[in-house]
Formats: sequence, C-alpha cells, structure tokens
Amino acid sequence: MQSEIPYFTRDVINHFRTMQDREYIRRTVTGEYEPVNFPPNSSFRFWVNKELRNYEKHWHASTEIIVPIENHMTVHVKQQEYILNPGEIFIIPDGELHDLICSEPGVRLVFLFNLSALQTISGFPYLASTFSHPVLIRPTDAIYHKEMELLYRMLEDYYRQSSLRELMILSKMITFHVEYEENHPFLNSSIPKQYEKSVIDRLNMVFFYINQHYTEDIPLEKAAEIAGFSKYHFARVFKEFSGQTFFDYLCLQRIKSAERLLLVPDKAITDIAYQAGFGSICAFNRAFKKKNHCTPSEYRTKRTED
Repeated sequence: MQSEIPYFTRDVINHFRTMQDREYIRRTVTGEYEPVNFPPNSSFRFWVNKELRNYEKHWHASTEIIVPIENHMTVHVKQQEYILNPGEIFIIPDGELHDLICSEPGVRLVFLFNLSALQTISGFPYLASTFSHPVLIRPTDAIYHKEMELLYRMLEDYYRQSSLRELMILSKMITFHVEYEENHPFLNSSIPKQYEKSVIDRLNMVFFYINQHYTEDIPLEKAAEIAGFSKYHFARVFKEFSGQTFFDYLCLQRIKSAERLLLVPDKAITDIAYQAGFGSICAFNRAFKKKNHCTPSEYRTKRTED
C-alpha cells in the first residue's frame, strides 16, 4: 500500500471493502455498453476494487472517477493513453469508450455517478462542461488534496445508513466540481485572471440559454450576442473555458435529449431526431454514433433490455 496517499491508508481501505454490498458492483456488458447498476433511489455507485483484471473497451452513461491506490494502471480514452500512478485522480466523461489495463493486481477506487438532474441549475452546466473531456489530477496539483479529501468523505457517506446519504454525497460531488473549476489554472487561456469571473458569468448565461432552447436553431452569432462578445472572441473563449467548441456542446445537449426520448416505447427515431433539435436524420445518426459508439436503434435495444 502507498502510505503517502492521503486519507486512504491500509486500514481505511480494508474498512471500506468490508462494508461493500456486492450486489451493486456486479458488471454486465452488452457489446460495448455497460449499464450501471445503481443502488435503489441513488445516482451513485462507489466501490474499492482489488483484482488483476483488464476491462475491454466499454462505455456507460455515467461519469467515472478512478483512483489507483496500489500499483499503476493504463487507461485508453479516445485513442489516447493515460498511465495512472498510485494516488492520481482520473475522470472519464460519460459516454466515452474506454478500456482499463492492469499489469499487476492492486487496489483502485471507482466512483460512478450521474448528475444529469442538475443540468437545469444555473451555473452547473458550465461546471459539467469542465469534465466533458478526460481530466487527470496529480498529487503535485494545487487542488489535489482538497479533491482527495472530498472523495474520501463521499465514500464515508456512501457506506452510512443515513436517510440523507444521497444529499450528503451530492453536495460533496458538486463541491468537487466547483473546487476544480475555481482552482485549476487556465494554462492556455489568454484571459487575464482578474477577468475570468466576468467571463464565466457570461458563459453561464449561454449555457442556461442552450439548456432551454437546444431544440431550436442557435447560430454562433446568437450565443455570442447573449454573452456580449464578438462572434470570433466568443468562439475562442468558449473553447478555452469549456474544453469544447460551442457547436460540440450544443450537439451534446441534443444527443442527451435524444437518449431520454429513445427510452419512450414506439417513438419513431426520425421524430426523436427532429424533436431533439437535429436538422436531418443523417446528422442525428452521425452525431449519435460518434458519441455513443452505436446507432440510435442499437442504443434503444440495449437500454430497454437492461
């Protein structure tokens, strides 16, 4: 065990492992899709993993946080390789195809969660956009110890038999997002630090507008007008602060809407495409497959069979 890793000593790890309910950490994978087996009335599934096992390419509709505690592991996301050392925190966005390779047995913390219900809260869509791409937090990062403590507290809450457990975890998960966003330096940003809050406030207005109007045509000029920027300045700032282009973010919201609509029995896929805001069925199929690695029909079949 790596004793220098804060909060997660050998005794702590053993304590958490004895409290795990094996029923909710079983995995079932259909093709490349893995439905997450959440405990009843919960949007979180956490556990302490200790085994020598590789996980082939798969994806799920939940964000995943992995923390190796003992020995390193390799993760591939979007054809990019990440070597995770003990104590590093790695966040994998929902819907991303990824695999996990372990060359030797070791302890790992795994956090799976779904915060989609918070998308209507002003400001949260901006926070969520920060984790729309893989994020690696190292022990040398200024935010590291705060984030590790929050993960530890969330695990404590998870194993408590409390009627407030879900709210306790949710509050810490939101804080996890906020702490990262407020403390992680924008190394590639050309925006002076003293103006960042003003820029974020303006972008939050755009995120809120998108969440309310994503089914409509929203040109870049309209989004820039809401933010009070020129079109070109807005496009650059949006990418710098969110890690994705304006159109990629807009497309992602439409796909998430389509995913919910696909769970409605007998609803035609063509109708879903237009109802979610896509201009054509071809554009819908192309964008949906790029995110979910399957067609809308295959997605519906997999989800309804769970």
